[in-house]
Amino acid sequence: MEVRDLLVLYQHSLLLGVVLEMEVRDLLVLYQHSLLLGVVLEMEVRDLLVLYQHSLLLGVVLEMEVRDLLVLYQHSLLLGVVLEMEVRNLLVLYQHSLLLDVFLEMEVRDLLVLYQYSLLLGMLLEMEVRDLLVLYQHSLLLDVFLEMEVRDLLVLYQYSLLLGVLLEMEVRDLLVLYQHSLLLDVFLEMVVRDLLVLYQYSLLLGMLLEMEVRDLLVLYQHSLLLGMLLEMEVRDLLVLYQHSLLLDVFLEMEVRDLLVLYQHSLLLGVVLEMEVRDLLVLYQHSLLLGVVLEMEVRDLLVLYQYSLLLGVLLEMEVRDLLVLYQHSLLLDVLFLQHQLTLSFLLIEFLQRCPLFLVVHVDHQEK
Repeated sequence: MEVRDLLVLYQHSLLLGVVLEMEVRDLLVLYQHSLLLGVVLEMEVRDLLVLYQHSLLLGVVLEMEVRDLLVLYQHSLLLGVVLEMEVRNLLVLYQHSLLLDVFLEMEVRDLLVLYQYSLLLGMLLEMEVRDLLVLYQHSLLLDVFLEMEVRDLLVLYQYSLLLGVLLEMEVRDLLVLYQHSLLLDVFLEMVVRDLLVLYQYSLLLGMLLEMEVRDLLVLYQHSLLLGMLLEMEVRDLLVLYQHSLLLDVFLEMEVRDLLVLYQHSLLLGVVLEMEVRDLLVLYQHSLLLGVVLEMEVRDLLVLYQYSLLLGVLLEMEVRDLLVLYQHSLLLDVLFLQHQLTLSFLLIEFLQRCPLFLVVHVDHQEK
C-alpha cells in the first residue's frame, strides 16, 4: 500500500476507535513519513512502543519526537514496565523537562545512566537538586561507589544545610568538598558533625589534613561543650593557641592540651610564648596532681612576678623556688623587693625538714 493509503487507514482507525493491527514495517513508514512532512501524527502508545522496541532490536537510530518519547516514558512508568531507553533519548527527555520546567519523575536507573554518561562524555549536565539527592541516597543504600562531581556535591551539601536535612555524606565526599573549598578559598559552612568526621578520619589515616583556624576553633569549642575528649594533634593545638594570642581571644583550653603544648615546646626547644593565665593553670594543676612538671626558668619568673604584682600567695614548690633563687644569683639579678620573700619561703620550708636545714646551715657556713 502507498504511504497515502496507510496514513488514511491509520487516521481512520483512530477516529473509529478501531484497534488496527499494523505491521511494524507500515508503522515505521508512517512515522518517518510524518516526520518528513512535519505532520503531527497522533500515534497510539501501543504502536509507539512497538516502533521503539523494534528500532532497538534492529539497532536503528530512530529519531523520535520529544512528545512521543514523553508519552512512551510516562506510559512505561504507569504500567510498571522497565522500558530500556537509549541514553540519547533519556538526555533529550531530561533536557526537555528542564526547558519546559516539567517535573519529570525519572527512575533511579535512568538518572544513574544519565549521570554516568555525562561524566564519560565530560558533559556539564545540569541536574536538579531533587535528582541529585535521589542519586546520592540511592548510591548509599546500594553501597555503590558513585563518583560525583565537586559541583554536585557542593549543591547537595548547601541544599541540605538550607533545608536543615541531616544528609549522611561519605567521608570521601566530605574530604573532596573540604579540600576543594580550601583550593578555591570558598567559605564553606560545614556542620560540626562533618568536621568531626573529617578530623577523626584524618587521624586514623595519619593524613596531614590542613584545617582552617575557624574550623579548628569550632571543633575545639564543640568538644568542650559536649565534654568530649577530642584528641587533637600538636600542630592543630599550636595553630589554635597562636591564633588566639594574635587575635587576643580568650580561648579556654583544657589542661591536657596545655600540657601537651608545653611539653612539646620543651622537646622541640621552641620558645612558646604562653599566657600567664595558662602558666598558672598548668602550675596549679601539676601541684594538685603531684606531677613534677619541668618548667622553664623564664616561665617560673613570669609566674612569680605575676603573683607578686597581683598580691597572690602562689604556692611554689621548693624546687622551683630554688631554681628561681639560683637563677637570680647566676644572672646577678637582684629581686630587691622580692629577695626577702624568696628567702623567707625557703627558710620556712627548710625548717620543716631537719635534713635540709642542716644542709642549708652548712651551705651558709661555707
